[in-house]
Amino acid sequence: MTKPIIQAKDLSKVYRLGNLGAKSFADDVRTLWNKFRGKEETLDTKVIKQLKQQDSIGRINPERKNEFWALHDINFEIQPGEVVGIIGHNGAGKSTLLKILSRITEPTTGEVILRGRVSSLLEVGTGFHPDLTGKENTYLNGAIHGMTKKEIDEKFDDIIEFANIQHFIDTPVKRYSSGMHVRLAFAVAAHLEPEILIVDEVLPVGDAEFQNSCLSKMKDISNRGKTVIFVSHIMTSVKALCNRCYLLEDGTITSEGATLDIIEKYLKRGQASEVANKLDHSKFEYDTGEARFISIDILDKKDQSKSRFLYRDPINIHIQFEVYEIIDRFLVSVHICAPDGTPIAYGCNIDTQGKSFSVKHGQYSLRIKTDEKLHPGTYFLKAALFYPTGRPICLIERTCEFTVEKFAEDNDHSYKWPRSQAYKMLNAEWKLDERKT
Repeated sequence: MTKPIIQAKDLSKVYRLGNLGAKSFADDVRTLWNKFRGKEETLDTKVIKQLKQQDSIGRINPERKNEFWALHDINFEIQPGEVVGIIGHNGAGKSTLLKILSRITEPTTGEVILRGRVSSLLEVGTGFHPDLTGKENTYLNGAIHGMTKKEIDEKFDDIIEFANIQHFIDTPVKRYSSGMHVRLAFAVAAHLEPEILIVDEVLPVGDAEFQNSCLSKMKDISNRGKTVIFVSHIMTSVKALCNRCYLLEDGTITSEGATLDIIEKYLKRGQASEVANKLDHSKFEYDTGEARFISIDILDKKDQSKSRFLYRDPINIHIQFEVYEIIDRFLVSVHICAPDGTPIAYGCNIDTQGKSFSVKHGQYSLRIKTDEKLHPGTYFLKAALFYPTGRPICLIERTCEFTVEKFAEDNDHSYKWPRSQAYKMLNAEWKLDERKT
């Protein structure tokens, strides 16, 4: 029987909050004085507030309040050649788990058994020396992964072609854009012939063509019997790539199984409470702090919040967001998605108005009028604030679930659309000409 290429046994990771160096000098002195007096350490108000915002307060040991459990009793096995997704909301413990699997940090308890060489892409620029050129960093990374110069020479042209940075290969990477950084980093990680490839949430930095290339490359690696662990908040990518998934919540694995089943559980977990309610910041998949959604509502033709429509009704969207600093250029996008996360319709202000928004500190209201005619069923919205380069500012994966009913309000004889036909009505003119013979 083939042994698993990755095994995690009773894996836990605890961080001690308030340790020396984590606070101001005065706080450190106070901490040492309390320890000298034998006084129990407690979390300060600021830390507790931050943890509550991350839905993590329950992961603090009540007996030792300065401990935070990022992971708790993680157990799983991954077989050679599998492509496994790990999904979960911010603060679930995904990055901590990948750092342990990549041997960047050690677990507090338990163990990880890896039966193969690991290549990881965890953050943009990880493992690159900023003052070295792209070429020098490629050879450095290959050497770190145990490759000889001859082996790297054989792969070098393929790496540079995949990354599409031929003209900048002799430029120090500190002058690279984030997109160039991630293209080279992925190309190096994927071409070093690892038995295990670990990819964290980095693909959104690249354009659509590069993302498709990355997915194709990871499929190719899997087809050659290698193992891929993929973490992403983009469910269409997870669905296209992964055979099965683990759902991570509050530092523990709560579900494991077929990809579509786990994605459905993930999306339901992240669903906002009701239409017209303010958004919970802890549910944002990205949040740089530069700007944030306040609320997202679906409105009818009378500008009333609504969650039930007839298929001929207009579906309008009202977005409120707050900006915390001047942003010269940014975009807003909205997806209408099917229950499994499949995008049905997409809109972005750059496509309709031909320009990006420029804003300063303050609150803003954006109204989007559409003429979409959706088939009967249940849908939800996904929305993002992002820069023209593709770098996200704020992203919410699922909000505003709504339903479309079967019949038009003004016509009792409307065609009864079967759900199997399509999600959208075709926006087209139909012209019938009699053919002369």
